[in-house]
Amino acid sequence: MKNILFIMWGIALMASCKSQDVVKDTSEKESQNKSNKKVDEKVSCEVLLERHLKCFVPPSEKIYNIPVSDSPFKGNKDAPVTVIEFTDFQCPACKGFALKTLPDIIKEMGNDVRVVFKHYPLSFHKMAFKASEAAIEVRALGGDTAFWKFHDTLFSNQDKLDSIDFIYSAAKSAGVDESKVKDAVDKGKNRKRVQEDIDLGNKVDVEGTPWVYINGKMITRESPEGAAKEALVHAKALIKSGTTADKVYSFITDHGKPFIEKPIEASKKKKLVDQYRKPFLERCKQNPDHPLIKIYKSCSKPGIKCKQFMDCFNQKFTR
Repeated sequence: MKNILFIMWGIALMASCKSQDVVKDTSEKESQNKSNKKVDEKVSCEVLLERHLKCFVPPSEKIYNIPVSDSPFKGNKDAPVTVIEFTDFQCPACKGFALKTLPDIIKEMGNDVRVVFKHYPLSFHKMAFKASEAAIEVRALGGDTAFWKFHDTLFSNQDKLDSIDFIYSAAKSAGVDESKVKDAVDKGKNRKRVQEDIDLGNKVDVEGTPWVYINGKMITRESPEGAAKEALVHAKALIKSGTTADKVYSFITDHGKPFIEKPIEASKKKKLVDQYRKPFLERCKQNPDHPLIKIYKSCSKPGIKCKQFMDCFNQKFTR
């Protein structure tokens, strides 16, 4: 994750399972993007960078208000840093995030972090919704301890998730009555609860999985580990000014709206620009035929809006 180019493009585009709505949205714009297919070899790397830098380093950021009180969590419940993950048990990218990235964050930050789980089963993963229904029932029967055992079993054995019987077996391994879990899934007992998480995700701009927020900020351009450390620095400043650690998350996010926008601090914006500029120019100049650079050039034209440019980039990148 040290190369910011691949942090920005890899995490947001390649390393996530995109929702069907996003795939549909980009495919609907295919005809609109056809006009961008011709690669402009005469445009310098510097011009390309300045033309689209704002698409990767926007002038403002959103602070999302995502409730966490009724969701499974691990770590310190009163921690000043809250990591929220919208995830899908059948999403391949979610497996590594769940079993490696999040445990590493918890190990490194200790009592300063809590990790909150949100369900976001994607429609093209046929067992994901049922897995989420079962997970909710496992938690109802055995609490968060049973839930996380179930969670780890499913992700560790993701290749077996084409079988509903495996889901029930995993519930038994988590220490709960599998027959009760089966009954709950058969009757659709937790269907509404899963849908509530999906609806919440849609409201806060989730586009795929894993989709991560740290203290209200969507993490798409930074490594989650680095973003968590940065959030802790900000949290400690709030604590120093009088906010208690357990109130930091609500202090930042509880603004009564799904999200608010605020300008990115000048120092942070400069850091993001610097992190993006050097690797992009090196890649563009040293290997102009690199697939990412060719896509970048093919989607670029003077005056193009960021949304149109990124739709073109996403559509070509995910082919």
